[in-house]
Amino acid sequence: MASLQIGPVIGKGGLSLPWPRLEPYFLTLLSPGRFIPGYLWQQGLILALSDIELRSAVDLSTLGLPEGESDLDGDGSGQGFNLGLLFQITDDVTFGVSYRSPVDIDYNGQATFKVSPAARLLLPDGDVSTDIDLPAILAFGLSTTYIKNWTFEFDLYWVDWATHDIILINYHTNTALLQDQSITRNWKDVFFYALGTKYQLNESIVLRGGYMFRNTPVP
Repeated sequence: MASLQIGPVIGKGGLSLPWPRLEPYFLTLLSPGRFIPGYLWQQGLILALSDIELRSAVDLSTLGLPEGESDLDGDGSGQGFNLGLLFQITDDVTFGVSYRSPVDIDYNGQATFKVSPAARLLLPDGDVSTDIDLPAILAFGLSTTYIKNWTFEFDLYWVDWATHDIILINYHTNTALLQDQSITRNWKDVFFYALGTKYQLNESIVLRGGYMFRNTPVP
Protein backbone atom coordinates (compact mmCIF):
# COMPACT_ATOMS: atom_id res chain seq x y z
CA MET A 1 0.00 0.00 0.00
CA ALA A 2 1.19 3.51 -0.76
CA SER A 3 -0.39 6.71 0.48
CA LEU A 4 -0.26 9.85 -1.61
CA GLN A 5 -0.82 13.29 -0.07
CA ILE A 6 -1.91 15.69 -2.81
CA GLY A 7 -2.36 18.70 -0.53
CA PRO A 8 -4.83 21.57 -0.23
CA VAL A 9 -6.15 23.56 -3.17
CA ILE A 10 -8.65 26.38 -3.59
CA GLY A 11 -11.68 25.73 -5.74
CA LYS A 12 -15.31 26.52 -6.46
CA GLY A 13 -17.77 25.82 -3.69
CA GLY A 14 -15.11 25.38 -1.02
CA LEU A 15 -12.57 27.22 1.06
CA SER A 16 -10.06 24.46 0.44
CA LEU A 17 -10.03 20.96 -0.99
CA PRO A 18 -7.62 18.68 0.87
CA TRP A 19 -7.21 15.04 -0.21
CA PRO A 20 -6.87 13.40 3.21
CA ARG A 21 -6.80 9.87 1.77
CA LEU A 22 -5.79 8.47 -1.61
CA GLU A 23 -4.59 4.89 -1.34
CA PRO A 24 -3.65 2.79 -4.39
CA TYR A 25 -3.03 -0.96 -4.10
CA PHE A 26 -1.01 -2.59 -6.86
CA LEU A 27 -1.43 -6.22 -7.95
CA THR A 28 1.28 -7.36 -10.37
CA LEU A 29 1.13 -10.46 -12.58
CA LEU A 30 4.67 -11.30 -13.67
CA SER A 31 5.59 -13.45 -16.64
CA PRO A 32 8.37 -16.04 -16.26
CA GLY A 33 11.81 -14.46 -16.43
CA ARG A 34 13.77 -14.79 -19.66
CA PHE A 35 17.33 -15.86 -18.96
CA ILE A 36 20.17 -14.88 -21.28
CA PRO A 37 23.76 -15.39 -20.14
CA GLY A 38 24.43 -12.39 -17.90
CA TYR A 39 20.88 -10.97 -18.22
CA LEU A 40 17.43 -11.48 -16.73
CA TRP A 41 14.37 -9.92 -18.42
CA GLN A 42 10.92 -9.79 -16.83
CA GLN A 43 7.62 -8.10 -17.60
CA GLY A 44 4.25 -7.92 -15.92
CA LEU A 45 0.75 -6.51 -15.91
CA ILE A 46 -0.46 -4.16 -13.17
CA LEU A 47 -3.97 -3.93 -11.74
CA ALA A 48 -4.39 -0.90 -9.47
CA LEU A 49 -7.29 -0.71 -7.02
CA SER A 50 -7.74 2.52 -5.09
CA ASP A 51 -9.89 4.29 -2.51
CA ILE A 52 -10.19 8.05 -2.33
CA GLU A 53 -11.71 10.47 0.17
CA LEU A 54 -11.98 14.24 -0.22
CA ARG A 55 -13.32 16.62 2.40
CA SER A 56 -13.76 20.35 1.95
CA ALA A 57 -15.25 23.35 3.67
CA VAL A 58 -18.08 24.95 1.67
CA ASP A 59 -18.23 28.75 1.76
CA LEU A 60 -21.88 29.89 1.80
CA SER A 61 -21.25 33.40 3.11
CA THR A 62 -22.45 34.98 -0.17
CA LEU A 63 -25.87 33.45 0.56
CA GLY A 64 -25.82 34.67 4.15
CA LEU A 65 -25.58 31.08 5.40
CA PRO A 66 -23.09 29.37 7.73
CA GLU A 67 -20.18 27.40 6.36
CA GLY A 68 -20.92 23.81 5.35
CA GLU A 69 -18.88 20.72 4.60
CA SER A 70 -18.66 18.31 1.69
CA ASP A 71 -17.41 14.73 1.80
CA LEU A 72 -16.53 12.81 -1.37
CA ASP A 73 -15.86 9.07 -1.13
CA GLY A 74 -15.13 6.77 -4.03
CA ASP A 75 -13.12 3.90 -5.42
CA GLY A 76 -11.72 2.96 -8.78
CA SER A 77 -9.30 0.85 -10.76
CA GLY A 78 -6.80 1.10 -13.57
CA GLN A 79 -4.31 -0.99 -15.52
CA GLY A 80 -0.68 -0.68 -16.52
CA PHE A 81 2.50 -2.69 -17.02
CA ASN A 82 6.05 -2.93 -15.78
CA LEU A 83 9.34 -4.03 -17.30
CA GLY A 84 12.60 -5.06 -15.67
CA LEU A 85 16.10 -5.94 -16.85
CA LEU A 86 18.95 -7.19 -14.67
CA PHE A 87 22.61 -7.26 -15.81
CA GLN A 88 25.27 -9.34 -14.05
CA ILE A 89 28.25 -7.10 -14.88
CA THR A 90 30.75 -9.14 -12.85
CA ASP A 91 30.51 -11.79 -10.16
CA ASP A 92 30.26 -8.99 -7.58
CA VAL A 93 28.43 -6.20 -9.43
CA THR A 94 24.81 -6.15 -10.63
CA PHE A 95 22.97 -3.41 -12.52
CA GLY A 96 19.20 -3.24 -12.95
CA VAL A 97 16.65 -1.02 -14.65
CA SER A 98 12.87 -1.08 -14.28
CA TYR A 99 9.92 0.87 -15.66
CA ARG A 100 6.36 1.15 -14.38
CA SER A 101 3.88 2.64 -16.81
CA PRO A 102 1.45 5.42 -15.86
CA VAL A 103 -1.83 4.16 -14.43
CA ASP A 104 -5.04 6.12 -15.05
CA ILE A 105 -7.54 5.38 -12.27
CA ASP A 106 -11.20 6.24 -12.81
CA TYR A 107 -13.02 6.92 -9.54
CA ASN A 108 -16.76 6.79 -8.91
CA GLY A 109 -18.45 7.54 -5.63
CA GLN A 110 -20.82 9.70 -3.63
CA ALA A 111 -20.79 13.39 -2.70
CA THR A 112 -22.42 14.21 0.64
CA PHE A 113 -23.03 17.78 1.81
CA LYS A 114 -23.54 18.90 5.40
CA VAL A 115 -25.20 22.29 4.96
CA SER A 116 -28.12 24.23 6.39
CA PRO A 117 -31.61 23.24 5.11
CA ALA A 118 -31.79 26.47 3.09
CA ALA A 119 -28.86 25.28 0.92
CA ARG A 120 -29.97 21.68 0.37
CA LEU A 121 -31.52 22.31 -3.05
CA LEU A 122 -28.33 24.02 -4.25
CA LEU A 123 -26.02 21.33 -2.85
CA PRO A 124 -27.78 17.97 -3.21
CA ASP A 125 -26.11 14.67 -2.36
CA GLY A 126 -25.34 12.60 -5.44
CA ASP A 127 -22.90 10.69 -7.60
CA VAL A 128 -19.45 12.09 -8.37
CA SER A 129 -16.53 10.93 -10.52
CA THR A 130 -12.95 11.88 -11.27
CA ASP A 131 -9.79 10.33 -12.63
CA ILE A 132 -6.20 10.64 -11.49
CA ASP A 133 -3.05 9.62 -13.36
CA LEU A 134 -0.50 7.84 -11.21
CA PRO A 135 2.91 8.66 -12.70
CA ALA A 136 5.33 6.51 -14.66
CA ILE A 137 8.44 5.53 -12.69
CA LEU A 138 11.86 4.73 -14.19
CA ALA A 139 14.42 3.27 -11.78
CA PHE A 140 18.10 2.34 -12.00
CA GLY A 141 19.98 0.30 -9.42
CA LEU A 142 23.60 -0.74 -8.89
CA SER A 143 24.70 -3.20 -6.21
CA THR A 144 27.94 -4.86 -5.19
CA THR A 145 28.91 -7.75 -2.92
CA TYR A 146 32.65 -7.13 -3.31
CA ILE A 147 33.22 -7.06 0.46
CA LYS A 148 32.50 -10.38 2.17
CA ASN A 149 29.14 -10.50 4.00
CA TRP A 150 28.27 -6.99 2.78
CA THR A 151 25.91 -5.78 0.05
CA PHE A 152 25.86 -2.12 -1.02
CA GLU A 153 23.24 -0.64 -3.34
CA PHE A 154 22.50 2.71 -4.97
CA ASP A 155 19.12 3.43 -6.63
CA LEU A 156 18.06 6.39 -8.76
CA TYR A 157 14.38 7.05 -9.56
CA TRP A 158 12.64 9.35 -12.05
CA VAL A 159 8.93 10.00 -11.43
CA ASP A 160 6.82 11.59 -14.18
CA TRP A 161 4.63 13.83 -12.04
CA ALA A 162 4.33 16.30 -14.95
CA THR A 163 1.33 14.27 -16.16
CA HIS A 164 -0.48 15.34 -12.99
CA ASP A 165 -1.61 18.68 -14.42
CA ILE A 166 -5.40 18.93 -14.03
CA ILE A 167 -7.95 17.14 -11.85
CA LEU A 168 -11.55 17.32 -13.03
CA ILE A 169 -14.28 16.58 -10.48
CA ASN A 170 -17.58 15.72 -12.16
CA TYR A 171 -20.76 16.18 -10.11
CA HIS A 172 -23.48 14.17 -11.83
CA THR A 173 -26.16 16.55 -10.50
CA ASN A 174 -25.36 20.19 -11.26
CA THR A 175 -27.07 23.26 -9.83
CA ALA A 176 -26.40 27.00 -9.93
CA LEU A 177 -23.91 26.52 -7.07
CA LEU A 178 -22.68 22.98 -7.68
CA GLN A 179 -20.70 22.82 -10.94
CA ASP A 180 -17.99 20.53 -12.24
CA GLN A 181 -14.62 21.60 -10.89
CA SER A 182 -11.26 21.80 -12.69
CA ILE A 183 -8.21 21.97 -10.43
CA THR A 184 -4.88 22.95 -11.97
CA ARG A 185 -1.87 21.21 -10.41
CA ASN A 186 1.11 21.69 -12.80
CA TRP A 187 3.40 19.36 -10.89
CA LYS A 188 6.91 18.69 -12.21
CA ASP A 189 9.04 15.60 -12.79
CA VAL A 190 11.33 14.68 -9.92
CA PHE A 191 14.42 12.58 -9.27
CA PHE A 192 15.19 10.90 -5.98
CA TYR A 193 17.82 8.45 -4.84
CA ALA A 194 18.37 5.82 -2.20
CA LEU A 195 21.43 4.25 -0.59
CA GLY A 196 21.22 0.92 1.18
CA THR A 197 23.41 -1.71 2.77
CA LYS A 198 23.02 -5.23 4.13
CA TYR A 199 25.34 -7.13 6.45
CA GLN A 200 25.10 -10.90 6.99
CA LEU A 201 25.98 -11.12 10.68
CA ASN A 202 25.47 -14.88 10.82
CA GLU A 203 23.25 -17.55 9.27
CA SER A 204 20.20 -16.29 11.18
CA ILE A 205 20.68 -12.51 11.43
CA VAL A 206 20.85 -9.92 8.65
CA LEU A 207 21.33 -6.22 9.42
CA ARG A 208 19.95 -3.66 6.97
CA GLY A 209 20.06 0.13 6.76
CA GLY A 210 19.53 2.87 4.21
CA TYR A 211 18.81 6.47 3.34
CA MET A 212 16.46 8.02 0.77
CA PHE A 213 16.31 11.60 -0.50
CA ARG A 214 13.07 12.60 -2.23
CA ASN A 215 12.28 15.88 -4.02
CA THR A 216 8.78 17.36 -4.03
CA PRO A 217 6.91 17.61 -7.36
CA VAL A 218 4.83 20.56 -6.14
CA PRO A 219 5.94 23.88 -7.72
